Amino acid sequence: PFVVSAMTGEIFLTGNLSENVYILELVLNDFYLNFTEFGNFSITVLPINRSPPVFTSAANQFSVFIGTEMGAEIGQISAEDSEEGKLAFFINDTNFRIDVYTGTITLNTELNLQSEYYLNVTVTDHGFPQLSNFTLIQISVNKSAENMIIFSENFYTIQLEEEKIFENFSQIQILNNFPVTFRIEDDMGKFSIDKYSGNLSLLKALDHENQTLYNITIVTEG
Repeated sequence: PFVVSAMTGEIFLTGNLSENVYILELVLNDFYLNFTEFGNFSITVLPINRSPPVFTSAANQFSVFIGTEMGAEIGQISAEDSEEGKLAFFINDTNFRIDVYTGTITLNTELNLQSEYYLNVTVTDHGFPQLSNFTLIQISVNKSAENMIIFSENFYTIQLEEEKIFENFSQIQILNNFPVTFRIEDDMGKFSIDKYSGNLSLLKALDHENQTLYNITIVTEG
């Protein structure tokens, strides 16, 4: 199914391929010098690549602390291909590095700001034609463990009498030794919190018949 150009040596396909490997016996002639050379050439026929690789990672969200040293491992992305065994991974952000063979993500620089990174990870097979797939991952850069604010309790349950105003009826406390400020998220106008002490007060009297339960979220900033 092949023909060779006598002038240029180019090999052309002239028919359908039915085998995996073809051995071509070629003859090179130099009529001026009366020189002849013989050679064998192998042509391997590769199957057509029809299926792109598929990601198999259980998690697409990772986190790292501020100040983590460069080279620290953050997580791993995995993928598989039903036709091609070898895969290559790539990432589109220079703050991070991904091992081209294993999909292991490491820190490529020291990050000093609390932020979120959204990265495209591409996986490519070695088939013909070469096929790729991509996934979006999230990497959160958080405060270091010693700087994380820790409440004395994760959930406070407080009972108040109705039709009364209470000042400093409870105090929100943290276990850290550095100063923080407090605020109420989505304030309904019934409660207030002292910005520095964490003392809670009731601004408006409560009516048990109208509402029996109030959920409020306290936010701290260090």
